[in-house]
Amino acid sequence: MRRVPFVAAAAALPLSLGLLFAPVATAAAAGNSAAAQQCEDGGYVNYQRTDGSRFANEGACTSYAARGGGLVPIPTRSIDLVFAPSTRFPGLCDVFAELQGFAANTFYLASYDLYQDGEFVDGQGAPVTTDASGSANHFLFGSIEGVTIKLYIDGASVTEVVDC
Repeated sequence: MRRVPFVAAAAALPLSLGLLFAPVATAAAAGNSAAAQQCEDGGYVNYQRTDGSRFANEGACTSYAARGGGLVPIPTRSIDLVFAPSTRFPGLCDVFAELQGFAANTFYLASYDLYQDGEFVDGQGAPVTTDASGSANHFLFGSIEGVTIKLYIDGASVTEVVDC
């Protein structure tokens, strides 16, 4: 007679424990699932990890998000040319490349073409390395006013006339 209550209590224990922990597991899975869904259908290309590194594919993004990793939207890439009167080269303008939204801590080769009065004058390259935020402010060269610069970095480009 004593066996029946013990068997019933032993059978009820796993059920009770399952009900106790079920809401916690469901809530965690639902939160991670919503983040992981942002990676689907090519959405992974719009996000990066919190350290600024990017995902190689949808599976890497989904796995990272499902384990609780934070997805950060990738900022729009932009390049600006900034000009200032040169303190190094009297009579010239210093030309700087300002980058935003590029991969963090990455080396790029900036190539540029110079035109004067519509005619090609010179073409060069310069190394540019982004910081942890994917930005850079890099001195390129000294130039005279009125020269047109076409700057290319990793598929992005900008064209400006030197004016300082």
